[in-house]
Amino acid sequence: MSCCEFTVKKVLMGSIDKGKDLLLALKELAKEQNILAGRIEILGCVSEAMVGYFNNKSRKIDFVKYRDFMNIVSCTGTITEKEGEPFIHLHMALSDHEGQMFGGHLAEGTIVYSAEFTIAVYEGNRAVRSFDPDLGIHHL
Repeated sequence: MSCCEFTVKKVLMGSIDKGKDLLLALKELAKEQNILAGRIEILGCVSEAMVGYFNNKSRKIDFVKYRDFMNIVSCTGTITEKEGEPFIHLHMALSDHEGQMFGGHLAEGTIVYSAEFTIAVYEGNRAVRSFDPDLGIHHL
């Protein structure tokens, strides 16, 4: 187990413009604000979504594209540091017009219809991801 201790430096709240790529917009904000440790929550809806699933056999992420309008039921995760840059790691749960749920890792290609975010920016230790060859992933 590894653990880092932080305090909340500030909390950012805002929205992301319609038509923007959700993950790219968050990466841009994290770089602009120099956020290397934090927690993100997002609510809203998307006009299309790309989610990923880690395949532990191939040790790669498999992606699924949804081309329907869907509500973001929940989207939470972390901002950590990977190779000196902010790394956004979010899991997103979506629902379609029939209430069916879909989810996975938020990936590039998720297009915002309307999205609100809250980011708790942490200060203290560094939250640096490193590659674990046994798992085949970068993690804290």
